Amino acid sequence: MCYTLAAKRTLMPWRASLTVDSIAQLKRDLNHAFATPRRSIQNPGIAFVFTGQGAEWAGMGLELLNYATFRNSLNLSQAILSDLGCTWELLDEMALNVEITNLRHPAYSQPICTALQIALITLLCDWGVKPDRVFGHSSGEIAAAYCTGAISHESALKIAFYRGLSASSLLQESHSPGAMMAVGLGEDEVLPYLHKTADGDTGDRLCVACINSSRNTTVSGPEVLIRALQTLLASDGVFHRRLDVSVAYHSTAMQEVAAKYASSINGISPGSSEYGNPCMVSSLTGHECSFEELRDPAYWARNITSPVRFSSALRHIGSSHSKKLDDRKSQKIDVICEIGPHGVLKGAIKDNLKDINLKHRVDYTSLLTKGLSATNTMMEAAGLLHCAGGPIDVPKTNAATPALEMLVDLPAYPFDHTKQYWSEGRLSKNTRFRKMPPHELLGTAVSDWNRYEARWTNNLGVTQSPWVKHHKVCRLVVAFEDTCVLTVAR
Repeated sequence: MCYTLAAKRTLMPWRASLTVDSIAQLKRDLNHAFATPRRSIQNPGIAFVFTGQGAEWAGMGLELLNYATFRNSLNLSQAILSDLGCTWELLDEMALNVEITNLRHPAYSQPICTALQIALITLLCDWGVKPDRVFGHSSGEIAAAYCTGAISHESALKIAFYRGLSASSLLQESHSPGAMMAVGLGEDEVLPYLHKTADGDTGDRLCVACINSSRNTTVSGPEVLIRALQTLLASDGVFHRRLDVSVAYHSTAMQEVAAKYASSINGISPGSSEYGNPCMVSSLTGHECSFEELRDPAYWARNITSPVRFSSALRHIGSSHSKKLDDRKSQKIDVICEIGPHGVLKGAIKDNLKDINLKHRVDYTSLLTKGLSATNTMMEAAGLLHCAGGPIDVPKTNAATPALEMLVDLPAYPFDHTKQYWSEGRLSKNTRFRKMPPHELLGTAVSDWNRYEARWTNNLGVTQSPWVKHHKVCRLVVAFEDTCVLTVAR
């Protein structure tokens, strides 16, 4: 039935979707669990946003191995990582349960998350979904750059692999462990708290690592200062949450490994244009970035040391004045898909869209959600894209099941005919609603009436005007007071 509705029936503009995993659930939910019907639009603008580190979880995305495209991408990533000297197996590490998983270690989580994001991009592309804009949060920029075609699959994993190794070396060599914390305050509001927690003896201080929205920032620095900040925020009733990372990314501590990291990723190679060459807006600068920038190792060294300007990047994408680098007409964004282990950026995205105060609707969806089946969350995202009017091949989303035949006995659509629709052109309307009746000599005013150049049309004949029989003139033009000109034929 899914195949028949999606591939053999007319796709109407008003659409709704339903995700089910059994016939019993279909029977139970068919009449009341559909998404709210909505009117789709033609060629909606689609943006991909890539999650940074910290959202990973054991078993993420493994249900999607039923799709050959997703599985082949991860197998290719495994081969690339092996060539880089990786000693562990990608799929084996992803399948470890939460008690023994190594995902908390940056040497594992960085390349695994990037490989997962690349596999998700490949699967979406196989379904027909290609973005108009891409941007990433922190390490999410690696997969975003790959999606643009600026860097190859091999280079993306090399950047992620050595990023993880650099963070691990910092973790082992540092005498003061680092930490990060999300705070429910804007950049200007959180700065006074950072001044209060600064250590005057050692000179250590916290810094703003990520500017996510006007109401959310991430603070990074020594763990002892993070604990002190936690106490201050709790006493003032300010929202705060420790991130599940053990490295103070985007802080001054990362300067210790930045140069070595840049040296280790030399020789970044270009990728292909299979994803449509979308424009990438950098969360490092808040503006569009060129392929040359993304192939420069110095860019990725700055990516781990500089603040993440996620809010600026999203506002730039949401702006109606945002243009692609080739100066083509701007494509407004209608759907934002978060690509990563979990939809951790949803709140920041909603906050920024609210601040921008766009005049059109922007939908958000996350491809994966922690603890839920990846098949279900991908299907729900596919349903949203389809209802929004996106170019998604719905039958391919069910390609993990055997090919099904077309149903020929589905009932016709129950169209509502209580309201009449009539599309009529200007000429037809002028003819039907003319103000003056026909004149025996002048005829009727032409349909394309212009009062500055008045014209009439008439067919003179004996049947309609018997007097014409006595006024035949051969090959002459007779003028009547400059009002009209009649050509009288024999």
